[in-house]
Order: sequence, then C-alpha cells, then structure tokens
Amino acid sequence: MKSFEQLNLSKEHRQKMMDYFNELIQVNKNINLTTIVDEEEAIQKHFIDSLKAIDFLEGDVLDIGTGAGFPSIPLAIVNESLNFTLIDSVQKKLQFIKTACEKLEIKNVKTLHSRVEDLPKTTKYDKVLARGVGALNIVCEYALPFIKIGGILIAYKGKNYEEEIEIAKNALEILGGKIEKIEKYDFFIKGEKFERALIIIKKIKECEEKYPRGKNKPRLQPL
Repeated sequence: MKSFEQLNLSKEHRQKMMDYFNELIQVNKNINLTTIVDEEEAIQKHFIDSLKAIDFLEGDVLDIGTGAGFPSIPLAIVNESLNFTLIDSVQKKLQFIKTACEKLEIKNVKTLHSRVEDLPKTTKYDKVLARGVGALNIVCEYALPFIKIGGILIAYKGKNYEEEIEIAKNALEILGGKIEKIEKYDFFIKGEKFERALIIIKKIKECEEKYPRGKNKPRLQPL
C-alpha cells in the first residue's frame, strides 16, 4: 500500500481500497473491467485520481458511465455520509461493483443499469461525476439535465481541458451550466508526468426537457 501513503487516509481506508483493487484484478481475468492492471499505475490513475473530487461532494451523487466503479468507489470508501448512484449500460460491470461492495461492506453505493439518457427527466442529484465519459460538451449534455439548480458537475479531464472548454461553450449555454472552478493537478508514474484537471460546473438554470437527447445524439451530433 506504499502508493497510498501520500494521502491522509486511515489504515482501514487504505486496506479497503487495496481489497477493492485485488477484487478488480481477479475478476478482470474473466471480464474486461480495466486495461490498467499494474498496481502502481492503478492506484494513481484509478484511486488517487478519483479522490481529487472529495472536497466538492455532498448529498446525493450520480456517477455516469462508472465502468468498474471509478471515481465513486474510492470516494464512497473515504466518506460514508455521501450516497452514490453508479450508472452504466454494461450489466457485468455493475454486477462486479455490487458483489465487491457487498463483500467489502461498502454500504453507501447503489448501482443502476441504464443509459443516462433513459433516466426519468425528473431525476435530480446534488452532484454528478463524469470520468472518462467523453469530451466536455458531450458530458455536459449527459449530466447537466440531472443536476439540481445550484448543484455541480465534476468532470475529470486531461491536459487538453482548455480546448474542451472552448468547444463546450455552446453546450454550457444551452444546458444551463457555468464553469465555477478549474482544479489543476498532476501525478507521476515511473517518472512520467500526467497532467489532470477537475472542471467544476454549476447548474444555474434549467434546460429544455428534450435533453439529453436519445439515439446517441450527444456523441453523434454534439451541441
């Protein structure tokens, strides 16, 4: 657990994250959950990266396109007062998350098998997380319609975030979002530097009920 030592985490939290990683690697032998299987790389890219959003969270949190449970599982482990809903269209990934959470007694997580655009339009959350979902303009359409006024979208982005923000201006205007903060950070893996940023977007007004559009239009015909 050496890589976790840079974080101010309890021994119990560090152990639970390592247990989740071990579950992930074991199941990954039969089900494609992640391409990152090296322990040091996984701890940095999956766990430590996920935890960067912890200070921005409260209340009910939706994680869209959660995959193998990131960023929500590390965040749920360190703050049991938060309630996470993890949505994904791939049932096998959600079954892994559910089984691992039951085994490790992670009780503040529930899974939802659905495409985010198929959620009821009345569904609203305090915070929405998006990591590895797509370009920012696409993420905005999937996420902002399901955020309460005054709530925030937290988008995890790489070093090209400035270009993505520029392209997303139209989507932000249409969907009622405003960039509140950009939290830049980086980490190193075996001497290689990875530049990252959290884009914090506040929901300031409601958008039309037609959003997010179905039939994969957010990706095929982005705003």
